[in-house]
Amino acid sequence: MQKHVVRAAIVVPLGIAIALLGGAWTGSAIALFGLVSLAIQWRFRDSRPIDPVLLADVDEVMKLEKSDPAAADQLLERALADADRREEQELADLRRRAISDPQVAFELRNRLRAKLKTGHAARRKAEKWALDSPSGAAVLKEMDLVATDTQRQLAQAEQLVTAAGAYPFYRRWRNSQP
Repeated sequence: MQKHVVRAAIVVPLGIAIALLGGAWTGSAIALFGLVSLAIQWRFRDSRPIDPVLLADVDEVMKLEKSDPAAADQLLERALADADRREEQELADLRRRAISDPQVAFELRNRLRAKLKTGHAARRKAEKWALDSPSGAAVLKEMDLVATDTQRQLAQAEQLVTAAGAYPFYRRWRNSQP
């Protein structure tokens, strides 16, 4: 993500310079492109890239789908379960380390915020599907339980951030006081 932010941050002043040197429309378009890129990066700043192991498994499922759909479904379910397990292990490790490291507490909080945001978006999509499906209510209930658990974990992470004095500006101010 960092290289995209740097690239967009360079494009904006470049577009402004081109606009000031006489290419008003071209410079404005380039600067606007840079601003849109920065806005997109800001919007998805808490999102993590997709798990590469999961992507490899999904590619394998897509190849297997044509020849053996049942095996492909089993492989996909196993791949998703493994990805969930890996994510939970990472979160547990972050929770353990967040107690003593303020930066890890920030990372944990951001990861949980992103998980909650993704869960809400998935629930909105699932609500449309749930109207036509007999198991839709059960899926929505499970999604609500996951969201409630994530909100609880996020509240604990917020407490860790506050307790660790993880706000850098506050820590600098507090350390500068006599």
